[in-house]
Amino acid sequence: MSAPTLTSRSRKAWLPVLLIANLVITIVTFIAACVHYNSFTTLFLYLTLLVVAFPLLSLSLLLVKSNSYNYKLQLLEFTPNSTPLSEQASFFSSSIVSRSPSPPPVTTASTTTSARRRRSCRPARLETAAKCVQYLFAVIWFLAILEWIFFRPIFPSGSGSDLDDVTSLIKASMPASLASRQPFKVFIASNLYNNQEILPTYMSSLKKLINHLGPDNVFVSIYESHSTDQTKPMLAQLETDLAHMHVPRRILSDDQAVRMNKSSAVQDRIEFLADVRNVAMQPLLDHNSSEKFSHVLWVNDIIFSAQDALQLLQTNNAHYDQACAMDFIGNGLYDTWVTRDAEAKTLKRTWPYFKRTQDIEAMREGRPFEVNSCWNGITAFDAKWFYPSSSFSSLKTDEEGPVTQPLKFRSSPTCVSSECQLVSYDIHRASQPARPVILINPAVKVAYTHRHYFLYNSLIPSPLVRTWRIVWRDWIGYRLFGWVSEGSRWENGCRAEQKSWAKAPLNSL
Repeated sequence: MSAPTLTSRSRKAWLPVLLIANLVITIVTFIAACVHYNSFTTLFLYLTLLVVAFPLLSLSLLLVKSNSYNYKLQLLEFTPNSTPLSEQASFFSSSIVSRSPSPPPVTTASTTTSARRRRSCRPARLETAAKCVQYLFAVIWFLAILEWIFFRPIFPSGSGSDLDDVTSLIKASMPASLASRQPFKVFIASNLYNNQEILPTYMSSLKKLINHLGPDNVFVSIYESHSTDQTKPMLAQLETDLAHMHVPRRILSDDQAVRMNKSSAVQDRIEFLADVRNVAMQPLLDHNSSEKFSHVLWVNDIIFSAQDALQLLQTNNAHYDQACAMDFIGNGLYDTWVTRDAEAKTLKRTWPYFKRTQDIEAMREGRPFEVNSCWNGITAFDAKWFYPSSSFSSLKTDEEGPVTQPLKFRSSPTCVSSECQLVSYDIHRASQPARPVILINPAVKVAYTHRHYFLYNSLIPSPLVRTWRIVWRDWIGYRLFGWVSEGSRWENGCRAEQKSWAKAPLNSL
């Protein structure tokens, strides 16, 4: 019978080859993910190790282990004139002879044997290290599965055509005080341009939102101009669909005005966008109804769900002057130019975006928190700000000019500011000496592409990524090396000119 250690050793010699192949496949997958998403290198390295390297490593170790015990049994050969007893005696006598003392080996042979023993230990050590890595990955998977099963709430996917799941979720999460109130009456406004990629999801989510709120409780106002893709015919189809739903609406395609694109001067583009938004808001004042709208919902060219919009409308039990979501692109928060925290400080693209500790804690817990200004892809207003009011006649005029109501989107005569930020600033000016309630709801996350919407709503919050969030994002990226990204914050060039921001609140919500 052949020695089993030889077979085991020869099989384990394949382990380095299997591990190298494992590493190559892992690196290729990692590079593909980074190229596709163009961000979050460490996140995708972590996920590649768990999803790709862990199964391959487990398979490699399983193959090595199974082959280690696959010994070949060599049977004794019998001659025609022999018997089993004679062969057995011959076997034992040969064993005794083989055990007889032999002269000690020369020094060269001893050295060679030691080198072979050291080389034979290398696969064993490599196998031990590989098993330790396997056990670590297995523990991470086990804890993630436990969290999925026992601790993570199950939400409807929102991808189906049935609205019942979304409606039941929203009703179940509504406070009793809010459920007893009159239904929202929402003016929905958008400005679109060359948006054929996102329009199918946009249109589907918009119709689901209308079905929940009720066609009699909404008005849809969309302004589009100079689109060169399929945006115009897709909006024509949307108007047909809304007509079948009996939804009050105005979808305006206007190619007469001179469009200012991203290559235009910043101030010219701001003035153009302010005019466009005011055109989209005009039906609010022209609407012939005894009932006023309770809220204005502005939706940019984003990927969102009906649940996102409903959750935003219900922020802080619907008690706010303005409420915003958080909008993301591949490498982080997008609308950092518009958003200012409660102390008028700017944001940075990477986690944790804000400086104030209470804001960061609120984001971790999914609680709304106060800011000075925001927009962030989708924002809800108390509609009172866009209706005429006689109470503004006595307000003073400051460096930005008189405060009038209804509020209008505008540019600034003192410094370059977004029309989206200036509407928040005008709410501050109109609310003096009180502080307006302008909130960010971190539980509502929207994006500008489908893959980034999935990234921030499904992948990053998942239990499987908890280890990466704690080790890399919170400790390494933020606590240890967060200072490296502080230079990426916008310089607040308008802080000296804009003096009417309210003071930061003493207490959080």
